[in-house]
Amino acid sequence: MLGHSLAYLLARGLPGLLSFAALALFTRLLSPTEYGTYALAMSVAGLLAAVLFRWLDHALVRYHGMLPSAGGFPAPGEARLMRALFAGFLLMWPVAFLALGGALWLLPTQAPGLWLAAAGAMLGLALYDLNLQWSVARMQPAAYGALGFARALLTLGLGGAFALLGFGGEGLVWAAALGFLLPSLLLRGREIWRCLRVRESPQAGLPARGLLLSMMRYGAPLALSFALTAVVTQSDRLMLGALVGVEATGRYAAGYDLAFQAMNLVAMVVFLAAWPRVVRAWEAGGEAAACGVMSAQYLLLLGGLLPLCAGFALMSAWLAGVMLGEEFRDSAVALMPWAALAGLLAGFKTFYFDMAFQLVQRTRGLLGVAALAAGGNVLLNLWWIPRMGEMGAVLSSVAAYALALVASLILGRAHLRMPLPGRGTAFIVLAVLAQLAVLGLWPGERGAMIPGALAVLGAGSVYLIVLLLFDVGGLRGALAGRWREGRRHG
Repeated sequence: MLGHSLAYLLARGLPGLLSFAALALFTRLLSPTEYGTYALAMSVAGLLAAVLFRWLDHALVRYHGMLPSAGGFPAPGEARLMRALFAGFLLMWPVAFLALGGALWLLPTQAPGLWLAAAGAMLGLALYDLNLQWSVARMQPAAYGALGFARALLTLGLGGAFALLGFGGEGLVWAAALGFLLPSLLLRGREIWRCLRVRESPQAGLPARGLLLSMMRYGAPLALSFALTAVVTQSDRLMLGALVGVEATGRYAAGYDLAFQAMNLVAMVVFLAAWPRVVRAWEAGGEAAACGVMSAQYLLLLGGLLPLCAGFALMSAWLAGVMLGEEFRDSAVALMPWAALAGLLAGFKTFYFDMAFQLVQRTRGLLGVAALAAGGNVLLNLWWIPRMGEMGAVLSSVAAYALALVASLILGRAHLRMPLPGRGTAFIVLAVLAQLAVLGLWPGERGAMIPGALAVLGAGSVYLIVLLLFDVGGLRGALAGRWREGRRHG
């Protein structure tokens, strides 16, 4: 799994670096109000894409795991699965357009053409996510990375050009829409068309009839869960825009996204490498077979998220000075440590403990978890945003994700006891303490890019050395094996 995680780290890491470069560029070219317009429109588009389409992503990976392995394309059953996914995608379109129109009408910003740009972003994001999950299901990190890199490069280039031409926040939404749509159609259009046209192969492991209906039964609770989860992820900036103003949303979104998306990137990389393996192990040998894979996943997740969260806590001033425009920095310094903590909690909840419900296909249990978190988040936002502004929004997110994590852990144990390796956890915490000792020597000046980067590199090296000393998760053996394999093929 370590090798697959490294492959997905490269596949997600390069697009992630381009996305952070885009954040640095856009916050220097746009005002907080213009960036807030972009953030609000993309929040609505992302929320609706999650609510109406993301259940298809999870159904794809879950049902693809039931197919027999095959080297060719399409594998047995893939044509039928793609037809069902395409039908579900088309079914959601009319609802999505109507919902988007109503949501944008309520926004505090009414830029001309924003509805059409947000509609393109919403449908583009849904299609893009579906294509990414097709790569995950087939364990193709290279194809996954090509899609992500093309999307990030297009968004960066087009967004920068539109911003320089004076199109403001609406221009960034158009750039995002084209960034999602063009790679999905150009890089994967032919493959999708082949699946839709090919004659159906034997569908071993799939329902003989009513595949879409079966997928909808699996995905409907997930869709409602995603709707409630999206309230937690997006309501902070929407309510901040309504209660404080678009400018506050722009400042908040820049600082929050820098930390939260970095945490989400690491959590997603581990999940992408682990989830198809967990599903196949579960289908082959049940809980006993899956537990070993899940233990490795937990250690990779903790080993990636905990040191990153600690780094954001101590290096926020330096990161804000390096990454963000002048008007966004003061707000980001205060927000980033809390946003990183929210990312840590969200990563474990979404990409680990929620798996207990998904593996046993009891996804309705996620509804209670998501409803509890969403309700708490909205109430806290209403209470804290008028009193604390941007800090109230980020603290509400932390509290909501903490509540969701505890609820998912407790309720999920009724279906499946997710492994929590204590020895590995203790050594990772020890390694993070060593990392913090090194970072504590850095005074944290904003403008010192090279010294700050050296401090981060030194702290990361100390962290890795401690992990190797204690051989956490069999790290020494895994790295030695990859070294021998590389020399053999080199």
